[in-house]
Amino acid sequence: MSRRPAPIAIPILLLAAITVTVAISVFPARGDVVVLKDGTRVEGSLDRNEDGYDVTTADGKVRKLTTAQIKSIEVKPQATPDDAKRRLDSLRRAAENVTDAKVAIARYNDFLRQFGKTPQAAEARAELAQWQDRLDRHMTRAGGKWVTPEELGSLQEQSQGQAVKARGLIVQGRLREATPLIQQALDVDPRNASALYLRGVVLFRQDQLGPARKAFDQVAQLVPDHAPTLNNLAIILWKQKNEPAALKSYDAALLATGPAAAASGPVAEAVLNNVAEALHALPKEHRDSPATRKLVQHFQEREEAMAKTMKRRGLYRWGANWVAGEQLDKLQAKEKEIDEKIKVLEAEFADVQKRIDAIDRDIADTERSMRRMDASANVRDPVTGRIGRAVPPRMYYGLQKDLQDLQKERAQQDAKVAELRRDAKAAKQELPVQRYTGAQRLIDAEGAPLMEAPVAATPAAPAAPVAAPAE
Repeated sequence: MSRRPAPIAIPILLLAAITVTVAISVFPARGDVVVLKDGTRVEGSLDRNEDGYDVTTADGKVRKLTTAQIKSIEVKPQATPDDAKRRLDSLRRAAENVTDAKVAIARYNDFLRQFGKTPQAAEARAELAQWQDRLDRHMTRAGGKWVTPEELGSLQEQSQGQAVKARGLIVQGRLREATPLIQQALDVDPRNASALYLRGVVLFRQDQLGPARKAFDQVAQLVPDHAPTLNNLAIILWKQKNEPAALKSYDAALLATGPAAAASGPVAEAVLNNVAEALHALPKEHRDSPATRKLVQHFQEREEAMAKTMKRRGLYRWGANWVAGEQLDKLQAKEKEIDEKIKVLEAEFADVQKRIDAIDRDIADTERSMRRMDASANVRDPVTGRIGRAVPPRMYYGLQKDLQDLQKERAQQDAKVAELRRDAKAAKQELPVQRYTGAQRLIDAEGAPLMEAPVAATPAAPAAPVAAPAE
């Protein structure tokens, strides 16, 4: 759109000097603005009178203003057909992306107020009538076109059908086949929360964290307090190293699972397990933050309710997992055995480390002694004045041998340290079920909102996590 000239501010003293005839010819067009001394702005067409001006506003009312009331007048330039054409073309382009008919109607009315006397006004009024018809018929934009409520219902049903098919494919791991179905669902209904959630799942599995987060953010706006969505956002934020934001999202997910006394079910279990993993792996600098304390409080409240539910199923908390009571006893006994083994390894590790420290000191001392001997071996020839090197003393070669032996032993001790670390890691792996895996788990396609829960083909094992692991 072309740049319009700015309104011209004319001081009232200058206006007083203009003849009545000239004043009437300057202000025939509607849309000039009178600025009063109290800051009020009055817009309309101006006609000069004996005491000031008569202002005819857009609603046809006439307001009389005296010269004493007026601070200045802004004379807007006359609209030209070229201006109107450019403005109408711009308005049409903008209207193509409008999703609320009221917005388009307001913009067309603005156009007509400014360009109502131009040839383009007739076109604008016809288009305005179309927008008003859409509003009167309660039409909405879907699938790139404006549809009635009845047509919208049919489109949404079609979109949801595509989303259901896509979910089935995702559960089978057929992401490549699911992707076009998700896109088809969103082409028909861009606000389909189920399809957006499934898009987030697919993108997450493809390690596209930014786009996945955007998809889940859209779901969160469409379906507030949806625990699976908030859980998945927390996982993405955690992987993006934004631990404080992840904790807040986990806290919101916990609250969205329902009252603390009644929080149970697969979603609540998945969220609680993820929070347990997050709190275990939380960096030290975040462990005493207000967000952490708040999350811990809500976790403990819901954990108590979950523990009662799980106890009725014969399951008990084991780190970020749930195991049967009989298995818990075996795990605790095995963990005690492993702890004793690790204590022995730690004591041996400490001895090795002490020996390494002693070797490092001996190496440093030996190298200093050899450097001193090297320096004293430099002698000047009294005849020529040239500096040469004397034959090192026998002790120098003894020190050289000692240094080689120390370096060899140092390498041996390093190998022992590596072996002890491997043994400690292997000892910890002897637990058949680890307390913490280090993986926070996405609530997969089964968590998509506004869908019936999928029917499981086979019952899940008691200790198996509800959600798919984060890749």
